[in-house]
Amino acid sequence: MLFTQRINGTTTSPGLTTSFCITTSFCLYYRKVQASIARKKAAVAVAHKILAIVYHLFSEDAIYDDGRYNRLSRKQEDHRLNMAQSTLKNLGYQVQLTPVA
Repeated sequence: MLFTQRINGTTTSPGLTTSFCITTSFCLYYRKVQASIARKKAAVAVAHKILAIVYHLFSEDAIYDDGRYNRLSRKQEDHRLNMAQSTLKNLGYQVQLTPVA
C-alpha cells in the first residue's frame, strides 16, 4: 500500500508530486502521459515502462542504454514525416522529401 499524506484536506502520495523527476527520459515520458491522463495513472505507466526495460535487460543480459528506448521507430518516423508534409501542403507549399545520406 502506498504511503499517503494529507495536505490541505486532500490525500496525496509523496512520489506523485510535481517534482517527480528532473530531466530523465522517464520524466519526459511521465509528463507526456500525464498531459492526457491522471497523475497516478501516469506514474503507473512509467512504472510499467521501467519494469519492461528491466525485464528486457535481464532476458537479453544487456546493459542499459537510455538512447535505445528513446529512439523513434520507423513507423513513428514515417508518421511524423507525413504529418509535416501534409501541414506544409495545407499551408500552400509543394514538398518533395528526400533523405539525406
